Amino acid sequence: MALTPRLDLRQVQTLVMTPQLQQAIKLLQLSNLELADYLDEELEKNPLLQQEDQSSGAEDESQNPEIQEPDLNGSPDTEVDHTGFEDGFDTSDITDLIGTKT
Repeated sequence: MALTPRLDLRQVQTLVMTPQLQQAIKLLQLSNLELADYLDEELEKNPLLQQEDQSSGAEDESQNPEIQEPDLNGSPDTEVDHTGFEDGFDTSDITDLIGTKT
């Protein structure tokens, strides 16, 4: 029997159920009422947890003037700024590429 060098490679994949993953699975299975009860219990158990006011988040977003809702209706009243497009814009290069003439 001759001894020959050999190299073996094994790859194993396992799923680790971390406590955080177990908690997430548990919470996702709860109904809205059960989730509210669970949160109330956790707030009572842990004095460092605080319940955030739900209406304060909506007010903060509405008071931010930088965020504007896009006009999804496409109303004809909306003016589009075409500055810079009317001067020196030649469509002949584009028409040559696609093979059509306007």
